[in-house]
Amino acid sequence: MEKNFYDLELIKILEEHIENEDFQIINSDIYVDKVNANLPFAGSRVYFELLDKHQRIFFDENEAVVAFVKSIAMEVGIEPDEKVVYLGDNVLNLTYIFSFKYLDKVIVDILDNIPEHHYFLIYRMKIVLILR
Repeated sequence: MEKNFYDLELIKILEEHIENEDFQIINSDIYVDKVNANLPFAGSRVYFELLDKHQRIFFDENEAVVAFVKSIAMEVGIEPDEKVVYLGDNVLNLTYIFSFKYLDKVIVDILDNIPEHHYFLIYRMKIVLILR
């Protein structure tokens, strides 16, 4: 699939923060199918109430998300080299994979520059962060 404006913006963000361009760009189909298969939906929205465990948290600033992600990582024992799969639900054509150790470096720029719902699949899809 072709890279669009927002894919190019995201690639700039990743290149700025991730050493040696240590990330992958892949077609989104396989992960969109995984999200659809593993999360309950009501229409086009995730139906959080049907999940075993979920939290709905509101942040005043995108920077506060970094502390939240770090606390979750400590709680469940996410390793720095564990892979994060990032995909959007609308404006991105592609899916991006990078090590968890970079998430705190890229997440604020992603939230500030990519206008869509953000799906971060972490820890073999045991943790899914959906930010909007």
